[in-house]
Parts: sequence; structure tokens; C-alpha cells
Amino acid sequence: MVLLMKFQKIHIFGAPGSGKSYLAKMLNSYYCYPILDLDNIFWDNSSCSYGIKNNPQIRNALLSKFLQNQKYIIEGVYYNWLSQAFNDADVIIVLKVNVWKRCYFILKRFCKRKIGLEKGKNETFLSTFRLLKWNFYFDTQHAKAIYNLAPNNKILEFANANDAFSYIITHNM
Repeated sequence: MVLLMKFQKIHIFGAPGSGKSYLAKMLNSYYCYPILDLDNIFWDNSSCSYGIKNNPQIRNALLSKFLQNQKYIIEGVYYNWLSQAFNDADVIIVLKVNVWKRCYFILKRFCKRKIGLEKGKNETFLSTFRLLKWNFYFDTQHAKAIYNLAPNNKILEFANANDAFSYIITHNM
């Protein structure tokens, strides 16, 4: 277990709708560490269409450049191309939120974006449906992969973002 150490490189991992972005923003407001939302380098945000992946070489170059920071917060659902990020992290926060709560948060976020209350991607109804479907497979298929890739002595699991935030600010000496 990770205790009483300096968390300067924080990696947040979890399913869609688990509170990764929320936790990253809370930590950023407390520590002022730069945030990398992995969606912003995985997807080609300059594309006219939604859901176009970035070239892996571009994505990896953007990640490598961000990892040069002395302090940071990385958040995202991705894992298979992040071994260096996991190795560099001081702590890896895994948010293990109930699948039904995650579905609620995904739908809430989609609705807020559609009516203009929140900025974000231009998800379609179909892409949101696919995300909800993928979300149900996350715990059984994808979440286990992080434990094979990331150093286990750096992983801390939390049931929600607020508990993770409280732990980090309490134990970050």
C-alpha cells in the first residue's frame, strides 16, 4: 500500500462515467498540476467527424512530451499503450464505481452537452449507446488489464472520486 509519500505524478484510471475527469479537476484546483485527458490525444479532435482515432505515432509523441513534466495528472480509460505513464506515476488511482452509477453519469453528461450546459465532444446518440454497452464489459474485460500492466505497489482503489481526493490530499506529504 502507498502511504505518506509525495504524489507529484498522478494517474487516474477508471471506466467511463467513473469520475476520472471530476477527480482530475478537483486535484488540479488543489495542486495546480497540469492535466492530460487521454481522450484528447487518443481521438483526433481536429477531425470533422466524431470518433476518429489519432495516429498512434502522434498520440505517443504527445504522451511522451507530457510525461516530461515534473508534476501532472493523467486521466483516462486507456491502458495498453501507457506502460511508460504507469511506470512514471507516483500513484495510480483506480476508480471502481458501480456500473449503474456510471451509466447514469454517462447519460447525464450526454444530456448536459446536448443542451449546452457542458462543453465536450459532439457525441451522437449512437456513440453514447455504444459507450454504455462498452461500459458493461469494462469491469470483466478491461479493468483487469491494468493490473497486468501497472506496478501493483502504486495502485490504490476507491469507490468514488471524493474518497480518492480526500486520501490524496491527506497523504500527500
